[in-house]
Amino acid sequence: MTKVKLTKIIFVVFPIFMVLGIGGAIIQIPPPPQAYAQNESGIIDFQMDNESRKQLIEQNITDLISGINLKILKNVSDPSIAISPNNDTIYLSYAKTENNQTNIYLVKSTDKGISFTPPVRVNSIPGDATKNAWTTTKIVVGPNNEIYILWHVIDESNKEFKYGTSSLRFAKSIDKGTTFLPTISPGNDTVGEKAFFDLAVSKNNSLYITYLDSFSNVTDYDISYPSKVKLLRSFDGGQSFENPITIDETACDCCKTAAITADNGEVYVLWRHASHIDRETYTNGSNPYNYDDKLAEGVVYEVIRDIYITHSNDSGIAETYVPPTKVHADNWYMNGCPSAGPALGFDSNGTLHVGWFTGGASLPGTYYANSTDSGKNFTKPLPILVDKWVPTSQTNLAIDGKDNVWITTTDGRNDADTHVFVALKSADGKLYTNEEFGIGENPVISAGKTITGITWLEKDDLNVAILNLK
Repeated sequence: MTKVKLTKIIFVVFPIFMVLGIGGAIIQIPPPPQAYAQNESGIIDFQMDNESRKQLIEQNITDLISGINLKILKNVSDPSIAISPNNDTIYLSYAKTENNQTNIYLVKSTDKGISFTPPVRVNSIPGDATKNAWTTTKIVVGPNNEIYILWHVIDESNKEFKYGTSSLRFAKSIDKGTTFLPTISPGNDTVGEKAFFDLAVSKNNSLYITYLDSFSNVTDYDISYPSKVKLLRSFDGGQSFENPITIDETACDCCKTAAITADNGEVYVLWRHASHIDRETYTNGSNPYNYDDKLAEGVVYEVIRDIYITHSNDSGIAETYVPPTKVHADNWYMNGCPSAGPALGFDSNGTLHVGWFTGGASLPGTYYANSTDSGKNFTKPLPILVDKWVPTSQTNLAIDGKDNVWITTTDGRNDADTHVFVALKSADGKLYTNEEFGIGENPVISAGKTITGITWLEKDDLNVAILNLK
């Protein structure tokens, strides 16, 4: 796994309130909800007293936003944000570790980020979560305002697995995040590393979980660390999940997957494939993304790691799929683990938008393309953040109520600080970028009708920027 670089920034903040958290979980059959009390740090508003910070966030995108609500949540990790497309309610989930226990929490805002509710613990068993730099929690809003949250738990006791074994956890709320039903563990068909996951929900409330299933103790493969892209399906609103389906037998080892459903109910899956068929010889050092410590002694693998997409063609049953296609032939030969997953989304016209990182183009960095024929063909890649050298980074994407496409990534070209990089491709085709949106890591994004929300981590402090759209 790539090593996470921590950066430092000092904010001048003034607390406007402290929040005491009272979590809850609903026992699935008749008994009343069982409450879980948990003290929690408050959300601090630093908007009014940090105009210079606000100006940095607004830089180059003032044509599209009318105001910003800023928050910071102390000592948390693994954030995810989802904004309801129906009423712009903001749902924010995160992990918090206290007394050697990690738990998942949810807060929400119905006033565009001005205030948030007290935190509710999501996991019904205390400590049933793991602080994780690989994959953040995932949260989606169902068609009837159900709240679904996905995370995983890492067990490091099995030393045959270099990074520990991990299993998925899933919880559902049917009262808009006030309480949660008991946690379930979908997809525990094999022992392995289940990570780099995503979660999608359809209009008929079918749920789809994509993830990488890696078996690091397998030795009889011609590659050192095989990963499979798998998909879990639930057709009863998350009460149960079918056995997993394999989408790809040889995926890139540690790039997050992405999933979404179309209006017709089909599920789309986006991931980085590892091709061991196409070959081109690279010596160590000729490709700056090849890491010597990832190579077996005396062996150089010749693997292309490009972005592929497929979608189901059986009305959302998701057992059969169209043949996978490359989003673009970047031909990124890399012997290593880039930790640079892609992102996708649909606009109101059914156009599919994709963002991804590559080291194989004429200039490495983050690119964007779209498809108007369900992923068969994509436009020429549009450079978002490219240079002669750009460190690998995750890509996240969201589409607002005006069909503006928002893309977030990190810019690690500056050795002193890693910056949150935000790009916006407007519905009329203009590209806006802000290279200094924030200092930190792991930006996550969601968009509603009239707002866009971006979260990122500065060490263990979660920054939340809610942008009001013009």
